[in-house]
Amino acid sequence: MARAAFDTRDPSGHIRVKKLFYALRALFACRWVEQIGTQPPTEFSALFVTVAHPIERDWINNLLAIKAAGDETASITLTQERREAIERELRDAGTYAARAPQPIKGNPDSLDAIFRQWITNS
Repeated sequence: MARAAFDTRDPSGHIRVKKLFYALRALFACRWVEQIGTQPPTEFSALFVTVAHPIERDWINNLLAIKAAGDETASITLTQERREAIERELRDAGTYAARAPQPIKGNPDSLDAIFRQWITNS
């Protein structure tokens, strides 16, 4: 998801703020899973305050102000440094996802039995 949103930029780094937030939210969710190990919250602000690096905070606060102004078509031009940092994080997230432990799939039979009993007794 982050890759698809980030790839909407043009070669000069021009990207819609809305698309950039799609990418940032997905990357922050990846950070959350890697650092905290639980399902990340849906709300961007919860992700932001927990996993954003201090160096990113001012930049993202400026983006939040642009977004709050309500212009869905607002665009910015990412610096080469920002583009490279996001690209690096996309690669790192892909590497982590490839080696991350997979969730254990449980056997639903016991839950099915509880559900059937609940329906029968209702």
